[in-house]
Amino acid sequence: EVFGLRFSPDGKNLATASLDNTVRIWRRDGTPILQLEGHAGGVVNVAFNPDGTLLASASDDNTVKLWKPNGTLIQSFIGHQGWVEDVAFSPDGTFLASVGEDSTLRFWDTDGNVLHTFHQSFPILEVEFSPDGDHLAFAGVGNTLSVWNLELDRLLKDGCDVLSDYLQNDSTIAPADRHLCESVMQSK
Repeated sequence: EVFGLRFSPDGKNLATASLDNTVRIWRRDGTPILQLEGHAGGVVNVAFNPDGTLLASASDDNTVKLWKPNGTLIQSFIGHQGWVEDVAFSPDGTFLASVGEDSTLRFWDTDGNVLHTFHQSFPILEVEFSPDGDHLAFAGVGNTLSVWNLELDRLLKDGCDVLSDYLQNDSTIAPADRHLCESVMQSK
């Protein structure tokens, strides 16, 4: 049973995620090319990086695996405590996001290191970056949808805009700290 599929960025091939613990690569016309084996449980979803040189798979064996499209297993990402439901590459391909039934959203570098784990109050089933990389959306059980702004420069400016009066006028702020937002505000 196929649970997920994605086209390669060039549109020539497809990758499928199957409950028989495999990832399969197919030509666009449906001709099988390759079968990737290495998961100990069903594969739920797959994602190509933006240039098509890497493929990630999410599995009910609680792992994400990173592959070369020729079938070489590069890395296993271990950290989820339940099924990994989805995986997505950032638009620049430098990191991945994975989500799962353990109610976590995890950011990984392509070497398999967890960059950060965010805990939610619901199992997360889908994750997607906006094409410009400025937003991340994830959805899960209970009709939940969250969209996070990842545009850090804008978030800093907005935060400093809110804090500027406080920093300048609150008597408990040390004089050296009154200028924390000046460089941020000047680049506004």
